[in-house]
Amino acid sequence: MNRPAFSRYDSVRRHQVLIEAATQLFLEVGYSAASMNQLVERAGGSKSSIYAYFKNKEGLFVAVVEDMVRDILFPLHAIDLGSHSLEDNLLNIGNRTLTVLTSHKGLGLSRIVYAESVKLPEVGLAFYQHGPGRAIKELANYLQDLNNSKKITCEDPDSASEFFWGMLLHKPMLEGLCGTRRLLSAQQRKVHVARVVDTFVVSFIENHK
Repeated sequence: MNRPAFSRYDSVRRHQVLIEAATQLFLEVGYSAASMNQLVERAGGSKSSIYAYFKNKEGLFVAVVEDMVRDILFPLHAIDLGSHSLEDNLLNIGNRTLTVLTSHKGLGLSRIVYAESVKLPEVGLAFYQHGPGRAIKELANYLQDLNNSKKITCEDPDSASEFFWGMLLHKPMLEGLCGTRRLLSAQQRKVHVARVVDTFVVSFIENHK
């Protein structure tokens, strides 16, 4: 009797198990010291089965970063943007972003990138392209869509997106990475994001409906 093939659900679940195990591995030992053998010990299976999901260790790290970024950008894809105001959407994504990036996981992965990218520039490039670079592009596309539908006027969505992310992340990330203060509380995040969104709308958005 033939063995049943793994369903897509099984494959997706296995992929997520590997991502979660790899995230913890990278956070504990860093990028350079992490190995596929260690991942097998934690997640089970075999190296060949892991390579079926990820081409190499860099591909695995990219997948970890993409998983984090998907969580951040979820509000831009999962909601009906037409039924929510620009401010509400920006508040949503701002709060979600800070919750993720100033967490132990977010700060830990950022520290790994900063530590490794000098000797392994491909790690820094992969992180930027699949993390901050993608976030900037996604928000710029959203602003352009609002432009096209005449809901706002934003002369330069690309620059506006860069400024939004810069205002949102600069101070909280610096404080978190340098350990100069404890993680932001929910109320502190809310206040910071609201201030950023207000400044952003006044500075970059015209004919706002």
